[in-house]
Amino acid sequence: MILVVPSILWAQDATFQSDLKGVILYTADQVTSLAEAIPEDKYDYSPSEGIRTVSTSLLHTASANYFFGMTLGGAPPEGVDPMTLETSIKEKAKIIQTLKNSYIYLADVAAGFSDEELSETITFPNGQSATKRMALMIALGHLSEHKGQLIAYGRANNIAPPWSAPQKDDGN
Repeated sequence: MILVVPSILWAQDATFQSDLKGVILYTADQVTSLAEAIPEDKYDYSPSEGIRTVSTSLLHTASANYFFGMTLGGAPPEGVDPMTLETSIKEKAKIIQTLKNSYIYLADVAAGFSDEELSETITFPNGQSATKRMALMIALGHLSEHKGQLIAYGRANNIAPPWSAPQKDDGN
């Protein structure tokens, strides 16, 4: 789990970039904890034919994290091809590590911009333009969409998101 999130989320000199990095890492912690809670034999679960499975949803999220980061000008990590990521990994442990790495990559790209750079316009491969700030907000929306999808997949398999479990009273 990523434990640096609280210090990032509530830093006194918070900027949009540091706040966004904190939110990305907070979301990463939730999604990866859910991915870890889902048994590997459920990674092929899909609610119906033609819909992404648990594993392809996790890898799609990782792929999108890399895609957004690279579209925003981040250096492509060695050996990562977002276009083939969804189908290139099958083992749960590797899927989770790939997912974690992708969140860290996107969070680092998001935190690396100056205020002025956030106002620069980029063009997506489909021809649509957006400021870097807007592209990062679109990326965050995408992360939330697939977090919700994975929550539904987990609940369909009687797996509650770990962060929603009742807190144990430790007696203190």
